[in-house]
Amino acid sequence: RPLVHSLGNEGARYIEEQIGIELPSSVRWTDKNNKVRRPEFVSHTLGIADVLLGLEHESRDLDGISFYEERDVLAQAPPVPKTAPSPLSLQTEYLWHDHFTQVKRNTVPDGVCILTDERTGERFRSLLFIEFDGNSMPVVRSSWQQSSIVQKMYGYADARDRHLVKGRFGLPNFRVLFVTRDHARIDTMIQAYQERCAERIPAGAFLFCDYDDLIEQGVFASIWRNAKGEPQTILL
Repeated sequence: RPLVHSLGNEGARYIEEQIGIELPSSVRWTDKNNKVRRPEFVSHTLGIADVLLGLEHESRDLDGISFYEERDVLAQAPPVPKTAPSPLSLQTEYLWHDHFTQVKRNTVPDGVCILTDERTGERFRSLLFIEFDGNSMPVVRSSWQQSSIVQKMYGYADARDRHLVKGRFGLPNFRVLFVTRDHARIDTMIQAYQERCAERIPAGAFLFCDYDDLIEQGVFASIWRNAKGEPQTILL
């Protein structure tokens, strides 16, 4: 069966010294990766990497399109508070769909990158959040205390309304790429958006695609749908 290789402390030191990639000094890599036991954790991590690598590699073949990885995004952003659970964390709050409960919850994407488009002679920068869905998280829950896809949508809607993304990453507009492993599940997500989120955030803020389609056809192919179910590409 496939093998997954992960960094130990010596491997991390080698990468820093020989390749020049700076890794977090606070991480004990051997201890951290010895704790990785669940297959779904590995699958989720590799799925995120596939999406980001697809964006990076395919951007190289397109004139006028440039890719900037998470490290580049954070380098231009204000320093994150030490109390933040993640450098990508957005401290969001929103009204739950019972219309009575005010929820305060960190919205944390699985990944982030920037695409720069200079094909028309002007420079457009697009911030993309990655959400890789392993089909384990319920799309809708009755309780706000449990994670769900709709809860993520609420969080991003609040981040848009209160300009949290601009304050954190310096760019006013963003889109969220939901990559899942089931076409029927995409339909369920779109239905949940239309029933619960359509008045909170425009449909174009969320794009959905199937993981197998992404791997077979490429991340810039016509494989994406917005939250209205309409075809939409990453590059506008």
